[in-house]
Amino acid sequence: MWNIQGEVFSFSNFFATLIMYVAWRFANAEGREGKFYEAKVGALICGLALTNQHTSVLYIFPTSLWVLFTLYRHDLADFKSLFQVGLRGLAGFVPLSPA
Repeated sequence: MWNIQGEVFSFSNFFATLIMYVAWRFANAEGREGKFYEAKVGALICGLALTNQHTSVLYIFPTSLWVLFTLYRHDLADFKSLFQVGLRGLAGFVPLSPA
């Protein structure tokens, strides 16, 4: 039992680090397509992180607000783009679906 709990918390740290890495890549992405690609990858990782440990919302929420603001500033916040990013976020919840 203790072994499983230890892996959950280390996996949570892995996802937190991965989210910050993708946020850094998003900030340094060149052009509209680069930023949009990193936003989609980040949404998928955020969905996966939320299936593992729900306290990850404490850093996903402010990071996602910053990403949305940046997408809006680069004129990428139209319905189609946000829908695609949202679908990637929902795809991260697939591990919670029943088998």
